[in-house]
Amino acid sequence: MADLAQSPLAALLGTPGELPLDRAVALLAAEEQPGVEADAIVASLDALAASLRIPANVTPFEAVARLNHHLFIESGFVGEDADYYAPHNSFLDVVLERRRGLPILLAIVYIEVARRAGVQVDGVGFPGHFLVGVGGRDDVPRFFVDPFHGGNRLTMDGLRKRLKAMEVPREAWALALAPSDARQILLRMT
Repeated sequence: MADLAQSPLAALLGTPGELPLDRAVALLAAEEQPGVEADAIVASLDALAASLRIPANVTPFEAVARLNHHLFIESGFVGEDADYYAPHNSFLDVVLERRRGLPILLAIVYIEVARRAGVQVDGVGFPGHFLVGVGGRDDVPRFFVDPFHGGNRLTMDGLRKRLKAMEVPREAWALALAPSDARQILLRMT
């Protein structure tokens, strides 16, 4: 990784409080790729979200359906199976350009497009496969979305069964299904 001691990313990471996820991941991509501009990456996210309209009064289920249609049908985002471990799958600018990427990068795109559309979703550091969490507030049961697999909707019970099958200790399940903040997401990326 590039020397981050005096970098814009290091400066951002040194600020207290919540980080802007889009800016942090864009700066990470810019640090690692000469000639890539973080502002251009953030502008690409803005452009991607610009045509998406989600009324404020729709249910989280309807909001997710609209997000899924926009990202996976209209915009063509898919999980990268063929070349999963290629380094370019870890850079937000490349994922935005190619419309293919790793679970965590597709989740970041999902989170940021949702945020721009006024929909509250969060990253979920599920073991081995990053997801997006929705609901859990205002009498809406929490459910999950898998951006790597076209926005498949997953339930809490279904993910608990997966954790059990993976032999994850029951006392770790809450953490595996908890929201991840921007710092936790960046840590998982590195």
